[in-house]
Amino acid sequence: MSHPTETYLGLTDPLLLTSAAYADPRRLAARQVLYRWQHPRHDLPGLVVDAVANRSGLVVDVGCGNGTYVERLRAARPDMTVLGVDLSPGMLKTIAPPVAVADASHLPLPAESADVVLALHMLYHLPDVGTGIEEFRRVLRPEGTVIVATNSATDKAELQVLWKAAHQDVGLATPERSLSFSTRFTVEDARELLPQYFKDIRLTRLNSVIAVTDPAPVLAYYSSYLPFPGQREETARRLMTTLDERLREVITHDGGFSITCRGGLFVCSGIRTC
Repeated sequence: MSHPTETYLGLTDPLLLTSAAYADPRRLAARQVLYRWQHPRHDLPGLVVDAVANRSGLVVDVGCGNGTYVERLRAARPDMTVLGVDLSPGMLKTIAPPVAVADASHLPLPAESADVVLALHMLYHLPDVGTGIEEFRRVLRPEGTVIVATNSATDKAELQVLWKAAHQDVGLATPERSLSFSTRFTVEDARELLPQYFKDIRLTRLNSVIAVTDPAPVLAYYSSYLPFPGQREETARRLMTTLDERLREVITHDGGFSITCRGGLFVCSGIRTC
């Protein structure tokens, strides 16, 4: 069986991040919709609001995406200034100012100017995660807080199994890259890395199950990643057709399709200087 060769851009490539992946909010929104079927529901923006309850001043949401956290914080804490920062200008078009187009590793802020830095499901996009965290420390006040969110290495494993099976069905080699971006920097990675930069770290586990009886939201999730840069449109269509068929078989046989979600929210303070 032939395995067509298609070269995909890396998950940290600026072209991927500002065009195919996040040219505008639509792809991210399609992935976020899937969580409507999550049990128990985790209100991540609410958890962030709670985590900054005793803070004041400037919040910098690095990699703010479509502004979900920016908008929630501004509504809950009008006394704070919330700056949305993203590498993609298209993601910022629907967010009210102040916003800034910037690389997370080179924030347009002076040293010790931010009271809170948010890095919510974005560190895995950086070529060097440590460099990004060092930049957060640079702009953070000594008594400030950094909040990091990411997924476990085992997050949504059922989607990955189906993803690989679909490639085999259409005669493609098993993809080297994971469907999910977050495999580059997982909860497990964060537990090892963050203590090198911060003295005090509080982890909230975010475990749940997404259960659907209609393939549509799962297919929308898959479709939001396709086609990968360098992938043929025809290949993406074949994959989506196969994914649809497999999902319908599972739902018919089992009465639904379940996805196990595992993630974590880290609230970090006490900057290590060495």
